[in-house]
Amino acid sequence: MVIKSRAELALEGRVFHGNAAAAGFVIPIYSNTTQQFGLWNPAGNDMVAEIFEIGLGSYVSTSGAAGGYVLGIVKGAPSVLATGAKITAFTETTPENSLPGFGQTTHMKFGQGATLTVTAPTLFRHLHISQNAFTAAGTGQFPVKIGVVEFPDRTLWLPPGNAIFLCGNIATLAVFAPTITWGEHEYPLR
Repeated sequence: MVIKSRAELALEGRVFHGNAAAAGFVIPIYSNTTQQFGLWNPAGNDMVAEIFEIGLGSYVSTSGAAGGYVLGIVKGAPSVLATGAKITAFTETTPENSLPGFGQTTHMKFGQGATLTVTAPTLFRHLHISQNAFTAAGTGQFPVKIGVVEFPDRTLWLPPGNAIFLCGNIATLAVFAPTITWGEHEYPLR
């Protein structure tokens, strides 16, 4: 099996950057049925997403509660939106390609800051980003690792029929403008 490097995928126009709007939003708790920042690989897709990095991006406003950030997952995600399906609303945002003007179109569905209505995600992975309570006036401590969490060990993959969401392990309250970068490999991997 040959798995292409991030550089090879980028030069083929198969690396994408999903960014929240500058105004950001409150990142919801993982068990919420309305999420704000997600990547969905529809069932039956012929591509698998390799997540290179995900993070809070930029702090925008408000006070934050003590807590941490995680990835939530909806397994058995459908191929299309449908009443009663595990994803019933998903406003898509077009991601940026690493090869501007030459890259391919993503095979994933990226959504941010709009209605993403799903069956409550389950906890998929802790991101090791924690914050103490802080105020917008600057008292307290912002998240310990406000940057991006990278996966250089290539261990975070999103096969067809799954969707992941950046979430809090509690209601963290602060407004951030998150970011995610992924590459797309043919699936099944050959």
